Amino acid sequence: MVWFLVVLLLVVVAILLAFRKRWRRNKAIQILLHHSQRLTDQTMAAALQTLDFPVAKPLVSKPMADIWGHGIMAFSYQLPLQTKTLKQQPLEKALQNAAEELDIASSDPALPPFVITDFFVLDGQLHVDVAFITNQATIEYVRDVNRVA
Repeated sequence: MVWFLVVLLLVVVAILLAFRKRWRRNKAIQILLHHSQRLTDQTMAAALQTLDFPVAKPLVSKPMADIWGHGIMAFSYQLPLQTKTLKQQPLEKALQNAAEELDIASSDPALPPFVITDFFVLDGQLHVDVAFITNQATIEYVRDVNRVA
């Protein structure tokens, strides 16, 4: 009977330790996500400003982590259509220039720090998805998106 209680206690402690480790990992991912979102919003606002594309202040994105899974630093923007049209290539170039000015680097030297993964117009709004290359999960996400496209 004593052995049964000891084994049961060890199992409960192991389960509690596993939950604690998972909670701490999720907390760290959330901190990284919020930091990455602030940097991406700041860089996107600077890029749009250089392209003379007015947006509401402050520019706030929606994380795509809920859709694609934890650890992916990709953010979605919905911008109102203006009389001045915005094209993907100039926006990518402006993002890279803004990243250089803000001294933001990619975690993968083969990729720029910010990659536009989606760019389309729907219901009178421009939708732009931007990935901030900060970890392996985001790099794999960008590679998967590029394979599909």
